[in-house]
Amino acid sequence: MFRSSIPARPEARRTVFFILVTSLIGAVPVAAQESSTLEVEEVVVSGTRSPQSSVTVPASITVISREDIEASGATHLIEVLRGQGTVQVFDSFGDGSRAQVGMRGFGETANANTLVLIDGRRLNNADIGPPDLNSIALKDVERIEIVQGSAGSLFGDQAVGGVINVITRKPLKFSASVEPGYGSYNHRAGRVNLTNRWSNGLSLRFSGERLASENYRDNNEKDYSNYVGIVDFEHGRGSVFFDFQRVNEELELPGGLTEAQLAADRRQANPSFPNDDLETDTYSIRGGIRQHLYGPWSFEGEIAYRETDTDGLFFNSGFDSERKQREANPRLIGNYSNRFGEVIATLGIDLRASDFDLNTSFGFTRNRQDVYAIYGQVVIPFAPRWSLTLGARKAWVDNDLSTQDFPGGLDLEDDVFVTEIGVSYRPTLNWRLFLRRDENFRFAKSDEQSFTPPGVVGLDTQEGISWEAGAEWNSLRGHSFKIVGFYLPIDDEIAFDPTVVGPFSPFIDGANVNLDSTVRTGFNTEGSWAVNEELRISAAFSYTDAEFDSGALEGKEVPFVAEAVARLSADFQISDGLRGYSEIQSISDRFLIGDNENNFPQLGGYTVLNLGLRYFYRDFTLAARVNNVTGKEYVDTASPDSFFPAPERNYWISARLDFD
Repeated sequence: MFRSSIPARPEARRTVFFILVTSLIGAVPVAAQESSTLEVEEVVVSGTRSPQSSVTVPASITVISREDIEASGATHLIEVLRGQGTVQVFDSFGDGSRAQVGMRGFGETANANTLVLIDGRRLNNADIGPPDLNSIALKDVERIEIVQGSAGSLFGDQAVGGVINVITRKPLKFSASVEPGYGSYNHRAGRVNLTNRWSNGLSLRFSGERLASENYRDNNEKDYSNYVGIVDFEHGRGSVFFDFQRVNEELELPGGLTEAQLAADRRQANPSFPNDDLETDTYSIRGGIRQHLYGPWSFEGEIAYRETDTDGLFFNSGFDSERKQREANPRLIGNYSNRFGEVIATLGIDLRASDFDLNTSFGFTRNRQDVYAIYGQVVIPFAPRWSLTLGARKAWVDNDLSTQDFPGGLDLEDDVFVTEIGVSYRPTLNWRLFLRRDENFRFAKSDEQSFTPPGVVGLDTQEGISWEAGAEWNSLRGHSFKIVGFYLPIDDEIAFDPTVVGPFSPFIDGANVNLDSTVRTGFNTEGSWAVNEELRISAAFSYTDAEFDSGALEGKEVPFVAEAVARLSADFQISDGLRGYSEIQSISDRFLIGDNENNFPQLGGYTVLNLGLRYFYRDFTLAARVNNVTGKEYVDTASPDSFFPAPERNYWISARLDFD
């Protein structure tokens, strides 16, 4: 599980208090509308922020279809994302609660460098609380598009390692379903779904989910509810829509364990903090329009509001927070043809205003952060089988910050300009080759700006350049293969450094800083083979070398980044109405969170086997999934004295009845 003994360091609990409090305050997404039941690559929206019939931009986009999701038998989004593309998952509790995803070699800062969207709207927060992926109900998901690598000009702030865009299901006709389920650790769930579409273009959708679980560890009970409603009206020249979501989660926190506690009883809660818990209440609303204007031009735009209230007890200390986020993203889209193909032009504005209030026993943070940007992208076929992509974004940030150190307030401003250029070539119908250079950035988050070393007033904006080259092959018989290499240098990377003097020293060690330059190099490859109508095999492998490139840490590895992640799966027909699924997921060793000096033994890698089974009879579906079939004991998230053990063998069984 890990290489050697690691001495307990109680002071590390104080070190991570402020960071973990804010990271636990995750956002809850709002489900929305998008396009329907199309196959992989028939419609992809994430390359240009509008639906396109194929991938024309010079980027690698992995598409996980609705069929892939159902075949896996997965119960939450985290199970689907593990090992896909270059995605690494960090799951402290084993059920997806407050889990994080990272791409292209970002460990403990993964949630700030991987942009997560739902139907194109960002779920990332202005503070370091990660988006709550567990709140995206899989029954609402039509497909998932994973853009591997930077997308700074098209998507802006935090689109550094990659973009994960979750596309939700759109009502096509009347349908209803009920789905109860039961699993390990007294996990109970009930899901309902109701949709209808009328001939006049009006469609409605409502879905609800309630679940409760005692979870793998002591003091980790969860009670969760999620309700989503969508109203959509399509007319001859466009559509308008409105959606809402309300989520409530009550979660007990078992805390991290020392190595001795882990060896004695890996399922125990940390006895020093027996009453830690967290309650989060979120509601979101959004409205939007898609309208054809004239000729090749159309207009798309959305406005959204999300409010999250969180309070709880962490390390025996109370805290509460309130987050309000408002955003608007109007854009013009032009689609017209030249002699070599379809030209796609996008010009848009992104506006985001966030209010974040956090109160803890160590102090308070009040920040109003405004981010606004203008961007443009054009994809131009310029020769037979060749296309050129050009893009640029100018972005500004303004922080109105108040803390116990700056009670009178502090105004922090910055701006950045980034560009992209890339070329794509199709030598044959089956092959696509591409090369691109995409600049990226991320602004310091609200609470990062309030937790800096004494004398440091404001963190610099993190900036980088992503170089990528790749090749893809797709056959008409359903086979596919791709390989992508990348080089990603970063300047002024923003991260928490536990070795520097912090604003609350000696009570809390460390602070947020701009690191010396870092660099990430590597490659990822994935493929799928349709052996016959009864059997499909898929595989993925990624290699990432993430290192400090200058300064006192030059040559050290960036902590909590696995060099190798692999996945092998098979979806197969057993008999009429009965299908099976199996997957092997593997991840290599990683240095512990916060171990920038690489002084501690690495957290051991692991390999797990998961199995699934589905039985269909008319409108009835019975599904079962067993995770970690061999009962492997491993740890998925850890710092030098705080280990979070993952569940051993566990199962889930559900039954769904559809009414059409």
